[in-house]
Amino acid sequence: MSIGMLLDEFFIEEWTNSSSYENYFAACSPTHCNYKYVTHNNLLYVATSVAGLYGGLTIGLRFIIWNVTRVYRLMKRRIQSRRVTAQL
Repeated sequence: MSIGMLLDEFFIEEWTNSSSYENYFAACSPTHCNYKYVTHNNLLYVATSVAGLYGGLTIGLRFIIWNVTRVYRLMKRRIQSRRVTAQL
């Protein structure tokens, strides 16, 4: 026998999958399920959370205020230009 013939015999020629989820869950289903989530709020966690909250609020408020002032100035210019054209 050559090495090629040996390798051909060791390879899988056909793969058939006969999974049954009903049988799996019937055999492996737990009677009850619970979990515990434990957090330890140390000083580093609190400091990074506060810094992240501050940074997020700063960026968000800066974006909102910038857009509100831009819309306000645009509306103010349109109202003033209408007044000027109405007076002429």
